[in-house]
Amino acid sequence: MKLLAFLGSLLLLTSCGAKKKAPHTTIENNEILTWIISDQRVNCTGIMPQECLIFQNKGEENWQNFYGSIEGFEPEVGYSYEIELKANAVTNPAADASSIRYSLVRIVSQTPVKNLLSIINDSYGVVELYGEPIPRTTSMLIEIQERNNGLVIGNSGCNGFRGEMTLLDSNTGAVRFGPIAATEMYCDGKMELEINFFKALGEVTHIQSIRGGMQLLKGKSILLTAMRID
Repeated sequence: MKLLAFLGSLLLLTSCGAKKKAPHTTIENNEILTWIISDQRVNCTGIMPQECLIFQNKGEENWQNFYGSIEGFEPEVGYSYEIELKANAVTNPAADASSIRYSLVRIVSQTPVKNLLSIINDSYGVVELYGEPIPRTTSMLIEIQERNNGLVIGNSGCNGFRGEMTLLDSNTGAVRFGPIAATEMYCDGKMELEINFFKALGEVTHIQSIRGGMQLLKGKSILLTAMRID
């Protein structure tokens, strides 16, 4: 029971890890910003459900949802961008409006991107976790589905699971997992391995396609290797 309680706390942490700070809290008028705009979009909820751009400040690693609009900028699907934009404070904004107005200064670059989700959309068997091979007696499965910007289902070696996988950027493979829900069976001799599996999902920052499979990474460190199931 203690192991299952700990597993539950790991799943909760995975869910909380997906929350991001707002782009800005205070700005200087006419402040020039440089953003990297992902080729991906995510369903999000601001005042109401909508589709958000995903961006990062150039030179930073964190990706954030952008709930507003950028005057003069209409990104095309299938491209990532580097843009310069100007931010200005809005005097007495409406209750449901942003306190910051963003406007495009220039497009620095526009890069065509092949959607990574369409490449990794498949079923996999996990063969290595934290540098250790998975025992042949344990069947650890991951299926990545392209719909809804990423869905992950599978089996952790004991329990079935299902959750969100959000691809943040096809160029870099930036990704986040969670929230993830799992069944709560106890499997003698397999619970420590399962805890490490969900711990790895909570730490993942990037995904990459390899010959015959894929890898989940934290920065440049490989957490998990999985091979396609024929």
